[in-house]
Amino acid sequence: MKLSWYSLTLLVLIFGCSAPKQIKSIQKETVMYPINEPYEVTSRRVKQGEKEAVAVSDRELRIAYFASNTTWKLGVDIQHLPSLETPKSPLIAALYNMALEEAIKDIRPDKTFMAGEKWNGVWTRDISYSVDLALAALFPEVSVKSLFAKVDTNRQVIIQDTGTGGSWPVSTDRVVWSLAAKQYFLWHRDREFLSRAYEVMKNTALADRHAAYDRETGLYYGESSFMDWREQSYASWMSPVDIYMSFSFSTCVLHYHHLSTLAWMAEKLGRLDEAKQWKSWAEELRIAIRTNFIHQELGTYASYLYPSPLRIPVLKTDNLGLALAVLTGVVSQEEAATVVANIPVVPFGVVCLWPQQPHAGYYHNKGIWPFVNAYYVLAAREAGNLEAVSFGIGAMARAAAFFGTHKENFSYDRGHVDKMAVNSDRQLWSVAGYLAVVQRVIFGISVDEKGLFFRPMIPTFIEGPLTLKNLRYLSSTVSVMVEGTGDTIEKIMVNGNVVSPDIRLSGALPTNYTVVITMKRTSTPQPIRMVSTEDISLNEPKLKLSNTMVTWKEVKNARLYTVFWNGKKVATTPQTTYIPSSGSGVINVQANPAEGILSSCLSAPIWIIPDERKITLQLEDIADLQPYVTNRYKGYSGDGYVLLDNEGRVVPKIEVNIPRAGTYLVRFRYANGNGPVNTDNRCAIRTLLIDNREQGVMVFPQRGVWTEWGYSSHLMVKLTRGKHTLTLVKHALDENMNGKINHAALDSIELVLWE
Repeated sequence: MKLSWYSLTLLVLIFGCSAPKQIKSIQKETVMYPINEPYEVTSRRVKQGEKEAVAVSDRELRIAYFASNTTWKLGVDIQHLPSLETPKSPLIAALYNMALEEAIKDIRPDKTFMAGEKWNGVWTRDISYSVDLALAALFPEVSVKSLFAKVDTNRQVIIQDTGTGGSWPVSTDRVVWSLAAKQYFLWHRDREFLSRAYEVMKNTALADRHAAYDRETGLYYGESSFMDWREQSYASWMSPVDIYMSFSFSTCVLHYHHLSTLAWMAEKLGRLDEAKQWKSWAEELRIAIRTNFIHQELGTYASYLYPSPLRIPVLKTDNLGLALAVLTGVVSQEEAATVVANIPVVPFGVVCLWPQQPHAGYYHNKGIWPFVNAYYVLAAREAGNLEAVSFGIGAMARAAAFFGTHKENFSYDRGHVDKMAVNSDRQLWSVAGYLAVVQRVIFGISVDEKGLFFRPMIPTFIEGPLTLKNLRYLSSTVSVMVEGTGDTIEKIMVNGNVVSPDIRLSGALPTNYTVVITMKRTSTPQPIRMVSTEDISLNEPKLKLSNTMVTWKEVKNARLYTVFWNGKKVATTPQTTYIPSSGSGVINVQANPAEGILSSCLSAPIWIIPDERKITLQLEDIADLQPYVTNRYKGYSGDGYVLLDNEGRVVPKIEVNIPRAGTYLVRFRYANGNGPVNTDNRCAIRTLLIDNREQGVMVFPQRGVWTEWGYSSHLMVKLTRGKHTLTLVKHALDENMNGKINHAALDSIELVLWE
């Protein structure tokens, strides 16, 4: 049987099977990896032009893809793990056995999981997605030890690993831990784990509510989950401060799951008042996500909202986030089918984002990550889209078979690895992603509060019978055989008895279950969104302010320019000039093509602040701060700057006389040379009080060196006319991920009358 994806001349998958044969060698000078080269996946082999990978058995692959032929052979003992028998589909079993082998190799001497062959560390994001995908079921002891390795033992909060601007709260997706925690508990029903995990998640949620929650939008600040290389997925001008003040779709989805899981855990622990609070916060966030991120031109939810004061959605998708929205219940069951059908894919798999960035190379941008494909397949299963399931499994099988390992990533246009910025073999979440596809989709094995249940989806290129033996679930051992293909259970038998397709196995008793499932297809074909690898956004306009006029150079392939004032469209013009209105504000311009949605990201903003609407005070002029004034690092204004301490003993108290009532934007000019822009964990954090009332958090991300000055995050506050006292304190929840180094240099404070 053969499947062609819509009107594409590219043949993505051909379903069927053929006998193994000796594969011929590819001479080095003839190896070619053309863009969008057609490939086919069958039950035994992958073929792409002259390149081929053949499953000789479920324990051996012969590969002719790189300059020299290679072979993968199973080299470790996997007998203690669930075994897969697929006599007519050895490719699927070989890649499954490869994944088990690589998972074992990813176990460190301390019995925790490393992130991949090149990445020896235990990372919150990687371990959490991996445990959620499959490792909770297959490697419970290593999984739980790895999860608690990512808990700060002093504060009992989830660790946000090093990252943009010095980590948390610029990045806040540490709450991905909740995916793994819930999956682990569902598989093992460990009450001690539940109680311990709840306290960690509770403490984390309260800290995030303090430092990363925006009351106006109802969303959580912070960088996108997993796409953490700034220019790879954000507008080129966005600094760590901008990224902190933006709102990421994927990260907000994870915050929703974190809160809803806390509610679920609290109910199980009998903490009903707390459960009510978590449930309320979760539902408010779910509504805020659905309200703020929807993008009519994209036809789905946007990757992020630009930072305050813009707060409008970017013309770009975050495809992991879309899959997670389906799986976590942010979108309804009815909407799930539409969301999955609108996730952009290219012939070699699911891209991380779409359209691609014009100013960044291959990594998240222009990259395919197998674990993202795995979540896409899980979401497609949830939405009942067999075409998307078939496409996703085929794309994952192609990559793993050709590379002879479950790679971290590969290029979106040639399906190859040579252009990628960094890469690793046996990447843990790629390994777990393939195991999840086998266990949770092909065999349809899932768990909920009621027990183990089955919802298989079998592409037609996988020929049965398929048998997964000796899967442990609580006190039981489960073996499952699936026959046929399709999306619907025609018949299911448990220990020889025909039962309802909705059967739940409790696992409470030491029972051996033998489950036999016969599949059929009942649904009509569902769409997938195949996009072009040439879908690259236009370059951002570069603005200049000359007197009262904003100008920019023409952008290649742009026909019109959309002008935004404080995040609202105010003009569309073919010209390259614009005269803004009076008042305080931010102007951005977007370049648009003649048609289509490959518009640029918004330009870097120009802040237009009339002098009469701005109050600037030098902190070194405040008498109480004189002992902390220094001028060691250059680039400050005035006569020096105030150096905060790590413990919070230096408390700037600033008296200001407000001449006119209104909403004011408050920010500091600062430096933080405690680490580079792109990594480490020394983001400085303080809480702003006005007249002894807490207003919110001020964030001072790392800027690389102490002579690099810029603006902190800002708060919008309402002030009456007259005198007010602004105080910057270190709240108990302002502790950063470093735990020791938490300071910055403050040059001045600025208050801008906004409206």
